[in-house]
Amino acid sequence: MMKWLATFLIFFLLQDLRASAEGLTVYPTSLVLDEARRVGVLTLVNRGGEEAIYELAGYRWTEADGADHLIPDKAFIVTPPVVTLAPGEQRVVRIGVLPGGAPLAVEQAYRVRVSELQSGDVFRGNALDVRLQILLPVFLGGDSRDLDLGFSAAENQDGQLCLEGLNSGDSHARLVWVAPRRSSR
Repeated sequence: MMKWLATFLIFFLLQDLRASAEGLTVYPTSLVLDEARRVGVLTLVNRGGEEAIYELAGYRWTEADGADHLIPDKAFIVTPPVVTLAPGEQRVVRIGVLPGGAPLAVEQAYRVRVSELQSGDVFRGNALDVRLQILLPVFLGGDSRDLDLGFSAAENQDGQLCLEGLNSGDSHARLVWVAPRRSSR
């Protein structure tokens, strides 16, 4: 059973369907696969001014005691595992889950890790060159679509409103829109 807990900030609620850093754009930001379509694609685009090298790896994604656990899984395929992109170049990466025996009873969750590999000096003058790492969710649907969603809102220490969501069901949910509403009390 997939359980997750997340605190949502307005920035994440209004995000586009692309993950973007200074030099890398990745889309889509999540994949949903099923028994009939076990393969999907991600597109990586180098928006920077220099050649960049990225390593991609796939993991089964579980959560226990409020912490994410990424476990290598040979049935979860990411190819190619290393991508070199010239400035302005884009590349398609295939993501897939090998078929198993019995049909899936519950949704399976995975993550694709995209890590920028070091090329050259870490230090440039007085600045530290920080490398990028992105984790993207991939879901393989099961027969069950059991959602058990709950939300609460509270102010944090800085007086900002934070929305916290909990899904105790066995499949993922995507929050698309949140709007404040005055209580009738």
